[in-house]
Amino acid sequence: MPSAAEYLDAWGRDNTVTYPRQQWMEVLPAPARAYPDVGFLPVDLSDVFTAFIEGEVQLYDEVRVREPGGGPLRLLLIGVVPGDPAAWYLFDTETGRVVMLDTRERAMKAVNAALAHFIGFLYEFARFVDADPGRRGRGKRAERLRERFMEIDPAAFTDPGAWWPSVLLRLGAKE
Repeated sequence: MPSAAEYLDAWGRDNTVTYPRQQWMEVLPAPARAYPDVGFLPVDLSDVFTAFIEGEVQLYDEVRVREPGGGPLRLLLIGVVPGDPAAWYLFDTETGRVVMLDTRERAMKAVNAALAHFIGFLYEFARFVDADPGRRGRGKRAERLRERFMEIDPAAFTDPGAWWPSVLLRLGAKE
């Protein structure tokens, strides 16, 4: 895992927002291994993540959703997709995973098996964006990013319809 300083360098020191990591770890049932070592998230990260949330539901608000064929889930809103404020990133307080909810269709898809993995992906994605020289070679670089993602959280790629495979497909398609 990167250090706090490495996260800050990748995301920008003025581009982070804290979350109540310690409090969540004390009161939520998600396992401790689900949490990253840092207590902050990026505020805005290119085309994949923003903590700028407009509307009635605010950052870290509780969202209750019923999973098809399952019981109710207690989730916390941790961000949205820039340009698509109806695509919410949610932290599952029971398991520690991150899911995406399309609030228009009420459909959920997998993002990461743990918040720690999600933070790791955002870190690697920021490094990818910072080093991007343009379209030339982006497909090969996107494949290396996919390999790095697989090292962090292979579960993020078990469903081809999951969030990260679609992000990487778009990056490779820009070649």
